[in-house]
Amino acid sequence: RPHHRAILRMLLDRAEKAGLSPPTQAFEDFTLDGRKITMDCQKQSTGKIKGRARFVIPQGKMVEFNYKLPMVTAPSASKLVSHWHMMRRVPVGMIDFVTLVKVWRQQETEQARIMFLNAVGRDLVLKVSQLKFFASEAVHSCPAILSQVLAILSTSVDGMNRNMLISMLRRKRKSGAKAMRRYGAQSFEAAAIDDPEASHIPLNLLQQPRPELITKSCRLRVLGQLAPLVQLNLDAMTGRYELSLDSPAGYNAADRIWLAGRWEASVATERKVVDTTQAGHHLGFRNVLLNETLLAITPSWQVPGDGLTGHGVLEFDYATPLSRPKPQHCKPLESWQVNRLVSFLEGWQGTDITLEARLQALQAVVHRFYVTASQLRQLVWVMPSQGWRIEVFVTVFPRCVDFGAPTAALINDAILFWAKDGVRKAQRQIAHRLGPTLLLDALNIHVKNKHRHEMHWRDSRICVNFLMRLHSREDASNLEASWEGRETKKRRSMDRGGKLITKVSEKFKPEDQGRMAEVIDVKEQAMLRWIQAVQSKMPKAGKQQEGTFELSSDFAVPTDGVLLTTYSLDESKKPRLEKRKQLAHDLLGWVTTQMPDDPVAAQAQT
Repeated sequence: RPHHRAILRMLLDRAEKAGLSPPTQAFEDFTLDGRKITMDCQKQSTGKIKGRARFVIPQGKMVEFNYKLPMVTAPSASKLVSHWHMMRRVPVGMIDFVTLVKVWRQQETEQARIMFLNAVGRDLVLKVSQLKFFASEAVHSCPAILSQVLAILSTSVDGMNRNMLISMLRRKRKSGAKAMRRYGAQSFEAAAIDDPEASHIPLNLLQQPRPELITKSCRLRVLGQLAPLVQLNLDAMTGRYELSLDSPAGYNAADRIWLAGRWEASVATERKVVDTTQAGHHLGFRNVLLNETLLAITPSWQVPGDGLTGHGVLEFDYATPLSRPKPQHCKPLESWQVNRLVSFLEGWQGTDITLEARLQALQAVVHRFYVTASQLRQLVWVMPSQGWRIEVFVTVFPRCVDFGAPTAALINDAILFWAKDGVRKAQRQIAHRLGPTLLLDALNIHVKNKHRHEMHWRDSRICVNFLMRLHSREDASNLEASWEGRETKKRRSMDRGGKLITKVSEKFKPEDQGRMAEVIDVKEQAMLRWIQAVQSKMPKAGKQQEGTFELSSDFAVPTDGVLLTTYSLDESKKPRLEKRKQLAHDLLGWVTTQMPDDPVAAQAQT
């Protein structure tokens, strides 16, 4: 089929453009008529255009393969996404844009125009001026689908932001519109002189129609549809996302976040950052739900869809794995700069800017500065309620240079996150969004000693591993554990060596109770042995190195249910702070293990 061969040539050209030599390296598991072979394609001159060659594709064959381009090196996530956006799509020049406009004007029905927009938004790269031209065309010819024109074609513009969108939606004066058309005609005439191939294009084809006023309801509808895209900051992605894959803007935002998240994971792996993520592989995606179904994220996962839209709603939290800036490499804000930022968040001089708009402005610029733990406290303290304080903390936390003991103290501060329902709710929300490893205050683990671990998550098992290692190195410590299973009611481990009583849930049929009881009994026995290992003393450092401490293969580590732990220390004994700091640095990724003098915090508590 000619169109299949054309697609294969396009994939080879993209691989060659990406720097692969030979470009066939992008084709994995290549099969020809069911036989796995090594792909080999050569370029030959076509003879139609001088100096142009194309790949020769065999005819009459059936090929199957996996196409994968390498990750591009870039200084930031936004630069990477911009490069990837330009590489995976076809740019539209002047001559091609004239052809595109002709095809657009040939469409007579709204359904045909929507199909045209979907094709352009999926595969082409438009400039802002070209998008504005299509918007003015839609105002003149089909105002009913103007919002769809902007929503679909905005995904094809590289670096789409709020300023570009507002410039397209603002009202234009007639005099300014006339001057714009006159300037465009002069510019086109000059371009035609330099480019003889453009001389055959009719001049009136690229003249914009008389601009009309875009209604307020249309502007609000477009702003709402493109909000996930224009509010996205790829250099500071930590936050909560709920994206509708049915809309082009939501799908495009999800695709860009996934690509930027994989880039951050590769950078964290290269820097050998301690991996405390929920999914592993330094992927910062947490609590991923697709149509209310929990997903297990892996590096090979992709956003489901056709490149423009998908189906359903994708919800997730993102916590960047690069949230450990070192104080010696990052300079925090000056005191006067923090005071001005605090004044902005607080709403100085009776400003009419809403609190939500102030938070969006903070999210848009948070990647440009660093703060200390005391400055982070100041920013959080000015917010009026616990919910807004949590939002500011989650947003600014990755830019804190005191990651470790100071930030753990902030999260466990009952005064900072005080509310009627208590500080525990704030701690649970922060742990849910950023990870439970942040709640572990290693220096005061025996004071705030009760923790809840969902064992099906990797970061919760890291917390349990930390408690077990610490328990094996502090002689006067006690570690109590209880487990809540998935199929049975709550059960607890009594004294060491005691028995666990199994109660089968009533949701199982009577004929299945015997088999389920047998399965649960095996799980209970394995869980009992594991809890006994938790409560007992593990091998000392002399027998096994601390950096390679692992459970014995005789014990089954639970991967489901909820484990409740209580870590206590005899009152007559002092904690071994150096051991705690070392474990926190190795397992939790602490950068700062000391608690600096914080006069601001002391004043706030007073």
